[in-house]
Amino acid sequence: MYAGGNEKSHSVGSKSLAELGEWKLNPTRVSELTLQAGREMKEHQAAQVEAFHQREASRPLTASREASPEVPANAPQVGVVEMDGGRIRTRDENGPRGVTHPHWREFQAGCVVRLQSEASLEDPRPEVPQLFRNRPKVQKLVAQLHRQRKALPEEKTDDQSIGELLGEEQLTENATDQDASLTPEASRKQHRGPVRLMRTCVATLEGADACGRILATEAAGRGLDQASRKGFVGDGQSCNWSVWERYFKRLGYLAILDFIHLLSYVYALAMAVGHDADEGWQLHVQWITALWKGQAAEVLAQWRSLAQQFSIPSDALPDNDPRRPIQRGLTYLANNLERVDYPRYRRLGLPVTSTLMESLVKEFNLRVKGTEKFWNDPQGAEAILTVRAALLSEDDRFAQFFASRPGCRYRRRSTLKRAQQAQLKQAA
Repeated sequence: MYAGGNEKSHSVGSKSLAELGEWKLNPTRVSELTLQAGREMKEHQAAQVEAFHQREASRPLTASREASPEVPANAPQVGVVEMDGGRIRTRDENGPRGVTHPHWREFQAGCVVRLQSEASLEDPRPEVPQLFRNRPKVQKLVAQLHRQRKALPEEKTDDQSIGELLGEEQLTENATDQDASLTPEASRKQHRGPVRLMRTCVATLEGADACGRILATEAAGRGLDQASRKGFVGDGQSCNWSVWERYFKRLGYLAILDFIHLLSYVYALAMAVGHDADEGWQLHVQWITALWKGQAAEVLAQWRSLAQQFSIPSDALPDNDPRRPIQRGLTYLANNLERVDYPRYRRLGLPVTSTLMESLVKEFNLRVKGTEKFWNDPQGAEAILTVRAALLSEDDRFAQFFASRPGCRYRRRSTLKRAQQAQLKQAA
């Protein structure tokens, strides 16, 4: 089941078992066992989520959660919840042999992350990173986000991924600890942001709210609700903020708009209003610097002035209208104005990008996407997403599930163990 959930396909998993474990098992059987495990894990997860939310519904609003069974003994000081969507190709569940009615389904994925970071009274990184002022690299970032937004297939190029580009600027949450020999001033200049300690993952086809319910259960189980500094990071999709509003806002999670997605709107708007590419780039640098420094209200006022200048209507413009980037950027920033206080988030040691979630979706895609991969809709797709999430989680839940999973339903384990010992004695 590990091979079926971790390798690129069930066929590759079968070959790995034969080569590494000297155990011949055909790909169909690997598939059956892997998806069976996924269905069992999903049932177990659904029972946990339902029990948690029933307890929450019956808990008095003034009651403390410190004594809750979900709270671990080592609650973290810093934590973050991130959420995003992906796509998986599916087929009819009960169709004839082969691929019947192939279609795409969107799945929701999320992660709950314990972080290590320091809070500070001053902004530890007041200057906008060089990456966001590097024209070729910004163009790469925007192009990759455009492909993700349109669900286009990834091109095989030598270009760096979004995570690699951000890693060079130490904007990811996987950086190592800072050099202890650095002076405080040098350490501030080489600020590396939060460091990831542990990540757990979830994924489902059941929609954003179902994903939010699972994430709320996960966050409580990881102790993030008791963290003194915590945030919820997402892009501008309304479903993300509906989940935050319903499950996380009342617990003190700060809503943080992913800075990279905001950058893509800034770049598109700047290129649309500039008389040429060079003037557009100068506007981009000006606005992205202001947003990094927390001057979103000033930027929004300038964009509203531009909207009047270009006669932007209240109704949505068609995509081929050259004014469409102005309208989209203005709407995006106006809708998320309360989630772009980046200096505050950096002072609290919280991430300002969703790189953890972007990389996680890619890790899901490595297993569930392919030119000839079609998962049964919904059970097969839901099962493989559940198995994959368990394997990507860093709390050893995959091994724990099988350690507590019932064995043969007709015989006790002690009886099986005695039978195995008797067979060994006879063989000896």
